[in-house]
Amino acid sequence: MGTNKIKQTEFNNFVDHLYDKVFQETADYLSDCVGTSFWAEELHETHGIIMYNAIKELAKSMNIK
Repeated sequence: MGTNKIKQTEFNNFVDHLYDKVFQETADYLSDCVGTSFWAEELHETHGIIMYNAIKELAKSMNIK
């Protein structure tokens, strides 16, 4: 495995970890807002919207378009 392949794999693992962290933090946020971690289908959709908006705001604050 070449050095670039290793670096890419490490970076992909890093990105996966960030995704997992955003997923968990937004899930905790939504659960706190509604008072339960037992979500119906519509709250799963809401979670996706919250994740999207959180990433959008992070990108905006970092001047990433």
